[in-house]
This record gives sequence, structure tokens and C-alpha cells, in this order.
Amino acid sequence: MRADVHRLQTAIASMLTERSDPVFVGVASLGEIAVRTRPGKPDSPVPPAEFGGCLANAGCQLPPIKATDVVTEVPPAPASRYPFDRLLLAQCAAEGMRLITLDRSLAGHPLCATR
Repeated sequence: MRADVHRLQTAIASMLTERSDPVFVGVASLGEIAVRTRPGKPDSPVPPAEFGGCLANAGCQLPPIKATDVVTEVPPAPASRYPFDRLLLAQCAAEGMRLITLDRSLAGHPLCATR
């Protein structure tokens, strides 16, 4: 693992453990993980069907995707062209949240949390 990625992961872990605010995991993230772990792709330590339960057991909340989340503008447009990324940013904008991500194409976006 590259050193900068390791430092970023450590910073994200600190943000998540040092806060008293609730932690939300976008349902779109679960969809993206499920797509990436479909048959023929690298194995996941947890079957996709169990993702939601594992996150709930860890104290994470899974806010539903609402129509307003889908149509909310996210200026500036994200560098990423993946629909899951755009949806996560739009949900953050609509719900007043910040996105924590390791995705370099999103990391500089104003809706992304930085340390």
C-alpha cells in the first residue's frame, strides 16, 4: 500500500472514531461494492447481502436515497463520471452531509470532508 493512501486511511479512521456525530454510509456505496464483488471479481470478506447488517452492527446508519437526493445539483461537477459518485455527492448536498472518500477524483470536491 502506498504511504499516502495509508496516511489518508488513518486520517479517515480518526475522523470516524473521534466524532460523536452519527456515521452514515450511502446506499449507493453498497451498490458500488456489490457491483465490484460480483462473480468473477475479487472476493469480498463479507457477502454483499450482509453489507447492510454489518454496517448497522458497527453503528452506521444507512439513509435511504430520496428523489431529492437524485436530482440535487453538486457544483462543481465532480471529476468522476461514475453515477454512484455523483449520487453520493448529491445525497450529501441534499442532506447537509460531507463525503469521506479515498477516491482521488472526489477528494478535492467541496462536499468531501478533509482533515
